[in-house]
Amino acid sequence: MSFNWWAIVLLVVSIVPFTYSIQKPKREPYLGISILLLVSGSVFLFAVDGWKPAVNPLVALIASGLMTAFLWIAVRKTVQAAGVPLTHDLGLLIGLTGEARSNIHAEGSAYVAGEVWSAKSDVLIPAGSTIRVLRREGFTLVVEKEL
Repeated sequence: MSFNWWAIVLLVVSIVPFTYSIQKPKREPYLGISILLLVSGSVFLFAVDGWKPAVNPLVALIASGLMTAFLWIAVRKTVQAAGVPLTHDLGLLIGLTGEARSNIHAEGSAYVAGEVWSAKSDVLIPAGSTIRVLRREGFTLVVEKEL
Protein backbone atom coordinates (compact mmCIF):
# COMPACT_ATOMS: atom_id res chain seq x y z
CA MET A 1 0.00 0.00 0.00
CA SER A 2 1.40 3.39 -0.93
CA PHE A 3 1.65 6.31 1.45
CA ASN A 4 2.08 10.05 1.22
CA TRP A 5 5.44 11.42 2.32
CA TRP A 6 3.91 14.81 3.06
CA ALA A 7 1.53 13.15 5.55
CA ILE A 8 4.52 11.70 7.40
CA VAL A 9 6.05 15.18 7.47
CA LEU A 10 2.81 16.51 9.03
CA LEU A 11 2.95 13.80 11.69
CA VAL A 12 6.56 14.63 12.57
CA VAL A 13 5.95 18.41 12.53
CA SER A 14 2.99 17.97 14.92
CA ILE A 15 5.50 17.14 17.67
CA VAL A 16 6.89 20.72 17.71
CA PRO A 17 3.71 22.61 18.73
CA PHE A 18 2.76 19.74 21.07
CA THR A 19 6.06 20.03 22.94
CA TYR A 20 5.72 23.82 23.08
CA SER A 21 2.14 23.58 24.41
CA ILE A 22 2.96 21.29 27.35
CA GLN A 23 5.92 23.29 28.64
CA LYS A 24 3.83 26.14 30.07
CA PRO A 25 0.12 26.73 30.68
CA LYS A 26 -2.05 29.02 28.54
CA ARG A 27 -0.75 27.61 25.25
CA GLU A 28 -3.89 25.80 24.11
CA PRO A 29 -3.73 27.17 20.52
CA TYR A 30 -0.46 25.28 20.00
CA LEU A 31 -2.07 22.11 21.30
CA GLY A 32 -4.90 22.64 18.80
CA ILE A 33 -2.41 23.11 15.95
CA SER A 34 -0.58 19.94 17.00
CA ILE A 35 -3.80 17.93 17.07
CA LEU A 36 -4.87 19.34 13.68
CA LEU A 37 -1.52 18.36 12.12
CA LEU A 38 -1.67 14.91 13.71
CA VAL A 39 -5.22 14.28 12.47
CA SER A 40 -4.47 15.59 8.95
CA GLY A 41 -1.35 13.47 8.67
CA SER A 42 -3.18 10.39 9.94
CA VAL A 43 -6.14 10.75 7.55
CA PHE A 44 -3.99 11.20 4.46
CA LEU A 45 -1.13 8.85 5.42
CA PHE A 46 -2.29 6.05 3.13
CA ALA A 47 -3.46 7.13 -0.32
CA VAL A 48 -5.39 5.27 -2.98
CA ASP A 49 -5.37 7.73 -5.89
CA GLY A 50 -2.98 10.57 -5.15
CA TRP A 51 -4.74 12.91 -2.72
CA LYS A 52 -7.74 10.66 -2.06
CA PRO A 53 -7.61 9.14 1.46
CA ALA A 54 -7.75 5.35 1.85
CA VAL A 55 -10.27 5.58 4.70
CA ASN A 56 -13.88 6.71 4.60
CA PRO A 57 -13.82 10.48 5.32
CA LEU A 58 -16.85 10.26 7.64
CA VAL A 59 -15.21 7.53 9.74
CA ALA A 60 -11.96 9.48 9.76
CA LEU A 61 -13.78 12.65 10.82
CA ILE A 62 -15.63 10.93 13.69
CA ALA A 63 -12.56 9.02 14.93
CA SER A 64 -10.36 12.11 14.64
CA GLY A 65 -12.92 14.24 16.45
CA LEU A 66 -13.15 11.79 19.33
CA MET A 67 -9.39 11.46 19.53
CA THR A 68 -8.99 15.24 19.37
CA ALA A 69 -11.43 15.70 22.26
CA PHE A 70 -9.64 13.05 24.31
CA LEU A 71 -6.16 14.50 23.66
CA TRP A 72 -7.35 18.04 24.32
CA ILE A 73 -8.84 17.13 27.70
CA ALA A 74 -6.07 14.74 28.73
CA VAL A 75 -3.18 17.06 27.92
CA ARG A 76 -4.83 20.17 29.39
CA LYS A 77 -5.66 18.36 32.65
CA THR A 78 -2.18 16.85 32.85
CA VAL A 79 -0.57 20.27 32.41
CA GLN A 80 -2.94 21.76 35.00
CA ALA A 81 -2.17 18.99 37.50
CA ALA A 82 1.57 19.43 37.02
CA GLY A 83 1.29 23.12 37.86
CA VAL A 84 -0.76 22.76 41.05
CA PRO A 85 1.21 23.50 44.21
CA LEU A 86 1.39 20.88 46.93
CA THR A 87 -1.54 21.08 49.31
CA HIS A 88 0.12 19.28 52.19
CA ASP A 89 3.53 20.59 53.16
CA LEU A 90 4.96 18.22 55.75
CA GLY A 91 7.18 21.00 57.07
CA LEU A 92 4.07 22.75 58.38
CA LEU A 93 3.58 19.97 60.94
CA ILE A 94 6.56 21.17 63.00
CA GLY A 95 5.35 23.02 66.08
CA LEU A 96 1.78 21.71 65.91
CA THR A 97 0.19 20.01 68.90
CA GLY A 98 -1.71 16.77 68.89
CA GLU A 99 -2.61 13.75 70.98
CA ALA A 100 -0.64 10.57 71.65
CA ARG A 101 -2.85 7.70 70.45
CA SER A 102 -0.55 5.07 71.95
CA ASN A 103 2.40 5.09 74.29
CA ILE A 104 5.20 6.85 72.43
CA HIS A 105 8.87 6.16 72.99
CA ALA A 106 10.90 4.27 70.40
CA GLU A 107 7.69 4.09 68.39
CA GLY A 108 4.03 4.94 68.70
CA SER A 109 1.28 6.88 67.04
CA ALA A 110 0.04 10.44 67.38
CA TYR A 111 -2.97 12.31 66.03
CA VAL A 112 -1.75 15.59 64.50
CA ALA A 113 -3.46 17.89 61.96
CA GLY A 114 -6.38 15.51 61.47
CA GLU A 115 -4.24 12.45 60.70
CA VAL A 116 -2.63 9.61 62.61
CA TRP A 117 1.15 9.64 62.25
CA SER A 118 3.94 7.36 63.35
CA ALA A 119 5.74 9.06 66.21
CA LYS A 120 8.75 8.62 68.44
CA SER A 121 10.20 10.41 71.45
CA ASP A 122 13.31 10.39 73.63
CA VAL A 123 11.17 9.82 76.73
CA LEU A 124 8.06 7.75 77.33
CA ILE A 125 4.86 9.67 76.58
CA PRO A 126 1.68 7.95 77.80
CA ALA A 127 -1.34 7.50 75.49
CA GLY A 128 -3.80 10.40 75.65
CA SER A 129 -1.12 13.01 76.43
CA THR A 130 -0.91 16.25 74.50
CA ILE A 131 2.21 16.30 72.35
CA ARG A 132 4.12 18.88 70.28
CA VAL A 133 5.93 18.05 67.02
CA LEU A 134 9.65 18.89 67.21
CA ARG A 135 10.72 17.64 63.77
CA ARG A 136 10.06 14.87 61.35
CA GLU A 137 12.22 12.06 60.06
CA GLY A 138 10.63 10.91 56.84
CA PHE A 139 7.02 10.14 57.74
CA THR A 140 7.77 9.70 61.44
CA LEU A 141 7.20 12.66 63.75
CA VAL A 142 9.62 13.28 66.59
CA VAL A 143 7.50 14.63 69.44
CA GLU A 144 7.71 15.79 73.05
CA LYS A 145 5.10 15.92 75.77
CA GLU A 146 3.35 19.29 75.89
CA LEU A 147 3.69 20.89 79.30
